[in-house]
Amino acid sequence: MQFLPEPLPYSSRAVVLLSPPIRRSWPDSGLPFGVARIGAGWHINALVDEALNLAYHGARAQDQSFNISLERELDHSIARIELVPQDMTRVFLNLFANGFYAVDKRRLEVEDGFRPVLRVAALDRGDDVEIRVRDNGSGILPELRDKLFQPFFTTKPTGEGTGLGLSISYDIITQQHGGTIEVDSMVGEFTEFTIRLPRSRRVQPQG
Repeated sequence: MQFLPEPLPYSSRAVVLLSPPIRRSWPDSGLPFGVARIGAGWHINALVDEALNLAYHGARAQDQSFNISLERELDHSIARIELVPQDMTRVFLNLFANGFYAVDKRRLEVEDGFRPVLRVAALDRGDDVEIRVRDNGSGILPELRDKLFQPFFTTKPTGEGTGLGLSISYDIITQQHGGTIEVDSMVGEFTEFTIRLPRSRRVQPQG
């Protein structure tokens, strides 16, 4: 199971550590453990929640001192949605790992008392489903935001990222699923990614 296309500081290593038991729990459809398929679509809340748990336990496996408050706002009225679960899980793991990196970076820069938080929301927007991932980390400079989804661009120091994670995520969301992804950020305050996926679309797995 290769969810992450680049070695991120958090959660990528744990995907390797946790893959065997989780993979054995997957049915033949390739669906992650705990994720329910309903009718012709997929339950987005379960997919998001499973990826968040995997990313968090991965970060803890790599660094036992790592801690963060995880906040969930999952609209339980969301109906099924057509998507490729393996590829969207790759997207979620990448965004969660980046959020973990950002809050840990801010923790090292500020005084004691900082409370790292990652907030994930899944909302019903009629014809679309909206997923928001917000961290209270170090933020992104305005002049860098337009470059975030370019291949090989990274805000991380040399050796800590290849710059492919967000680029691949962008392609999965926009080209494969016909959705959109946007980023909002304030330096020293927060970063928030907003994904919108159309409820019904013919999608194909990558590769």
